[in-house]
Amino acid sequence: MPKTIRDSYKEGKMSIPVFEHKYKEMISTIDMNELAKNIKESGKTALMCSEKFAIAKGKQKINCHRSILANILKETGEFKEVIHL
Repeated sequence: MPKTIRDSYKEGKMSIPVFEHKYKEMISTIDMNELAKNIKESGKTALMCSEKFAIAKGKQKINCHRSILANILKETGEFKEVIHL
């Protein structure tokens, strides 16, 4: 996710739906079903975040795009649940 988009969201200048839409646009060329199958075949996997703080502040419900990606991967049906550590 480009820093300008992340910063705009974290500063409250961008809504969650717009943030999520922009992220989904960025990854739209990736076959999520194929990615999910590859991840599942690899064994236990963790999605890591480069954000300084994983917990959202203010009105934001999420602070990084890995939550969005985790939910997209879950929607493929390859995974039963998302566990946030």
